[in-house]
Amino acid sequence: MSISAVPYREFLRQKEAEFFSLIDQGVISPWLFPHDFLVLIIPILVLLIPNKGQGRVVAIRWTAFGLVCSLAIKNLLHTRCLTGGGTVIGFYYVFVVIWNALFLLFKDVQNECFRIERSSDGTLDWQGYPDSISHRLCWLLDMFGSLRGAGWNWRIPGLPPLPKVKSKDQQSPKDGKELPQETPSSTLLRTSIMRTARYYLVMDILKVLTMVDPYFWGLIDAAPLYPLDRLYHFSPALLRLFRAVVTVIWIRTSMAFIASTVPLIISLAVTVCPGLVKWSRIPLDAPWLYPPLFNSFWNFKPVFDYGLEGWWGRRWHQAYRYAFSETASHVVPNLENQDMTRFLRHSVAFLLSGLVHFCAVHSHFVRPDSVHFGALLFFILQPLGMLCQRKLRGVLFSKGSIFWKGFNIISTYAWLYLVIGPFCDELAAAGTWLYDEACPISIIRGLGLIEGEGWFVGTRRYVRVWTGEKWWQTGIQIL
Repeated sequence: MSISAVPYREFLRQKEAEFFSLIDQGVISPWLFPHDFLVLIIPILVLLIPNKGQGRVVAIRWTAFGLVCSLAIKNLLHTRCLTGGGTVIGFYYVFVVIWNALFLLFKDVQNECFRIERSSDGTLDWQGYPDSISHRLCWLLDMFGSLRGAGWNWRIPGLPPLPKVKSKDQQSPKDGKELPQETPSSTLLRTSIMRTARYYLVMDILKVLTMVDPYFWGLIDAAPLYPLDRLYHFSPALLRLFRAVVTVIWIRTSMAFIASTVPLIISLAVTVCPGLVKWSRIPLDAPWLYPPLFNSFWNFKPVFDYGLEGWWGRRWHQAYRYAFSETASHVVPNLENQDMTRFLRHSVAFLLSGLVHFCAVHSHFVRPDSVHFGALLFFILQPLGMLCQRKLRGVLFSKGSIFWKGFNIISTYAWLYLVIGPFCDELAAAGTWLYDEACPISIIRGLGLIEGEGWFVGTRRYVRVWTGEKWWQTGIQIL
């Protein structure tokens, strides 16, 4: 019996036709560029205005934040797309609100934020809020796009060490270390190609697995097709574990792939046009500026040593850590009880993450009945799991012992398996894994193992010109 992708292709065509029908009927709104990206333009324009203690600047920033919130709510309620089953809409707008709150309201960008820049003589300096408008604009664009702050003084913990940076106005927090100066052609380019190729191959395998399991199409109660049907008949519990593992690996691989394309594109550009290095104030050829999103898949030491906190804080990606943890530190003040401060800040950070993912799974163009509060509960339960694990571990075992480490890894993965099921179901029900084809050229399908599939898979359209009733409603629709 051959493995067939025909049912998957038929279901995909049906859902895409349903999406375009709803768009044509006006039931849902298209996601348009540049209209629906004002939430990024507004805060940058506002932060271009220096704050010299005037109350009106603060009022402008609060007004801008309110406008960003209203635009985000409008898009969350009405705008839909196919990318990620529409989950990208919910995730994007809620995260943008948090990111805007951080830089518009909580942080003093003008006095607290510094970026590493390369001066004309080749030395690295800490650059604060620039004086010239053009320099300030580039500085702000980089700040809003640097989720982990790799080249900033607010960079998250766990990133590779910084090189020696010359202090400007005595504002350098650390001198840094002597790092080798490596060229992109010899190091960064080669590393980026290998990393991206590896993630590409893994995504190809994952896509084939999702094509033969209707669970990943959004039909979460359906039995899998051949050959996964054998696993279903052998043990439904084992199939549930398999689906959870595939979901986690999908998230990990897709995010790592996207992150790896940034240094790949930049290193290619610098190799083709070396003058870009001198033209840009950012040290584009510096490998420390592009740390991998994940450490080695086989590195379980953080979990052995720190348990659930190590899994979330060191093993899992830290792309949104600064947004959530820094917001939590502004919301929850330092209390006398440090354990309580830690628990409350963890709770706020995971609540924010839960809200982002909750809105993501609810922004599908057809709201599935199976999507409720699984994503939100999964994240808000994590601080409770950390607290219970930490208390039990402290009572039962001596710190650093083999039993301590064994308890850490067993309890961590048992806890995650216990609470992750509804979250995985909601991601699948929202069509997160259905619509996108990350591998236009498929090695796995090119081997002839899948009926109706070949080397050249092709991809759907991701953009088209949208013409509205009024001229200002015309734009580029992101599908």
